[in-house]
Amino acid sequence: MVITGIGLLLPFTDSAEGLFCALKRGSMAAGSMPVPELEPERGLVAANSITKKAYAAMKDALSESGNAAAEKTETGIFLGNAFGSLRTMNDIQEKIISDRRRSAMPIDFINSVMNAVAGQLAILGGCAGMNLTLSTGSRASFDALCYARYMLESGRVSFAVAGGVEEMNDVYAMFIRQNGAVPSDGACMFAALRRADAQSRGAEIYAELIGSASGYKPGFDKADVKRIMEHAAKDAGLELSDIDFVVTSGSDAESEISLPLIDIKKITGETYSASAAIAVAAAVSVCREGIMPDGKKLRDGINHVMINSFGFDGFMGSMILKI
Repeated sequence: MVITGIGLLLPFTDSAEGLFCALKRGSMAAGSMPVPELEPERGLVAANSITKKAYAAMKDALSESGNAAAEKTETGIFLGNAFGSLRTMNDIQEKIISDRRRSAMPIDFINSVMNAVAGQLAILGGCAGMNLTLSTGSRASFDALCYARYMLESGRVSFAVAGGVEEMNDVYAMFIRQNGAVPSDGACMFAALRRADAQSRGAEIYAELIGSASGYKPGFDKADVKRIMEHAAKDAGLELSDIDFVVTSGSDAESEISLPLIDIKKITGETYSASAAIAVAAAVSVCREGIMPDGKKLRDGINHVMINSFGFDGFMGSMILKI
């Protein structure tokens, strides 16, 4: 599976290049981001804020890809999202408590369904293939990309939109702070397809997902992290020594990795289920610039980058990108 388009929204930037600049500056800019301004479209009236953020990222990814999703009946949506629209759920609950349902709108209930965002992305994009929400905690967007890869390689879809989204609200912020992190918004979507299809369409290839491994263990340790990383490298036909650098969303268990390491959480804050997708965008931006955020030059030619997703919730994952 190759990535041919990236759409990224963070509180401080709407591009992978902006993320790279923030990594170079080294200062955190976490928080909420405004709802993006979108051209009026049929269906957007019913969309809530988290759907609009994911849709804006999706539109940017498809635009970068040259809107190559010609066969809409074979285009799948794979979204990583751990909580759904907690903001909408809270609004419904407050209305019910305050006035016994009189001001609760039916459309609010529709937006509270867990797969609502992915479903509305499919409707807004005219994508008639499968649409799925992967809700595996901090690893959700990692799993969305891996699932998209499997569905592309198995021929179930010919084009995929995959990534993750997370939105700030009081409940989410409390959960993240209780686990020692700084909560933040984030949306990152990718346009992806098989390499041969991308080449036949003349699409620019940003990165290729060539290997992955995952697991789950509350209270995992450094040995668990190393084992997952080794399995991911093996799946890609590589050794750990072949990896040029690692991009992670932060875990103490990775502190002794003997590879160059970029921790995006120090810049973005905790974007939870969107974090792995944002790490992929960071990896692509670093390779396109040809230097690490600290100024160290990357080797010429192809780079092999490891994306790590090891969360405080016990979800573990490593994937290998060829960029």
